[in-house]
Amino acid sequence: MGKYFTGLVKFTAVFLAILFVIATLFALFLYNVEKRAFDADVYKEALLDEEIYARLPGLIGEQLVSSMNFDPCAYSLITCGLEQRSYSIDVCLEDRLGEEAYKSITNFEREPTGVENRRADSCFEEYGFPKPAAEEGGASAYTENMTAKDWELLIAVLVPPEEMKAMAEEALDETFNYLNGRGLSAEVSLVRIKDRLHGEEGTEAAMQFLSAQPPCTAQDLLQLSNMLNEEIIYCNPPEASLALLRPTLNLLTIIENGIPDQFQIIKPASGNNPLAGVQRLRFMMRMSPLVSMGLLFLMTLLIVRTPKGWLRWWGIPMLIAGALGLVVGVAIMPIFQFIANRFLYNQLPVHISLGLVELGTDLAASVVHGLSEIIVLQALLIGILGLSMTIGAIFIKQETIQR
Repeated sequence: MGKYFTGLVKFTAVFLAILFVIATLFALFLYNVEKRAFDADVYKEALLDEEIYARLPGLIGEQLVSSMNFDPCAYSLITCGLEQRSYSIDVCLEDRLGEEAYKSITNFEREPTGVENRRADSCFEEYGFPKPAAEEGGASAYTENMTAKDWELLIAVLVPPEEMKAMAEEALDETFNYLNGRGLSAEVSLVRIKDRLHGEEGTEAAMQFLSAQPPCTAQDLLQLSNMLNEEIIYCNPPEASLALLRPTLNLLTIIENGIPDQFQIIKPASGNNPLAGVQRLRFMMRMSPLVSMGLLFLMTLLIVRTPKGWLRWWGIPMLIAGALGLVVGVAIMPIFQFIANRFLYNQLPVHISLGLVELGTDLAASVVHGLSEIIVLQALLIGILGLSMTIGAIFIKQETIQR
């Protein structure tokens, strides 16, 4: 009976040791994700490391040109005239293609197959083929003349890197104050941009915008210089007229919609706290290391009777947990890169510029790399402590034999 009880105790202790290793691996990941994912400083550091503020104007310019030149009708008839076509066509297409396939195609996540195009044709034959949206006047007819470089220069004038950095950090602070329960909403001030629009920077931006337009006629110059005219003229004035036009040019005359003083990132919640579930999950993630400590405590009560036993029963599981934690920490970056290459790039709409995707991936990779480093460091410390305790148990055993 005594041998059976002793065997049961050892089996239970080994089982607890295995649970400790598993719980420690989860704790290493969950605790550090919670600490870093909701820390604004982590993202500020990543933005600086990847030189996002210097790269962003050019990439936004590429994206604007890509979006304006994208023709959904050339991509597929299924994506043509999404806003203009009848509800009956949408219902028919969703029925013939399937809900999942229809959503992925209309979200530009993938191109339709030949079979899907043939199925869609039956809907168009029944309800009519889609027509491309008619070209309209207005600012869009003029912005299409601008190249990616024009947009880059325009954005750099209005929001230079240092201003973009200040606004981004303010937005991050506001957002994470809300997520961490230190605010009821999140908003960022646009007053500095409005001040630049009213000043010399606004004039420079207007000149940059007009330089991308077709040359002005004599009538255009008269209307452009007459700011009381209700109709705004978009054209490229000759070099000789620039000095005369500069005092009257202001980008606010080109922007149709007013700019608010504050942009609300997250509106105040009405009713129940929408973050209650997230906060409970975060609390459990923060408490995850206590599970490992509790398992060690139970194992100690169950089987540890001597200093040698304590060093061995704590040292070996900690050594294993540290070694496996190192593997997990090192593997995080390759796993992230595999997921990004295998799934992320294939799921993005086709009109999203590759440069913008790479910027987002670089930013995410910087954050993940920081997570990987801290997990590796903590796992290394646990492994070293476990190795030291295991070696200590061997020395105690050797000294006992010598006596």
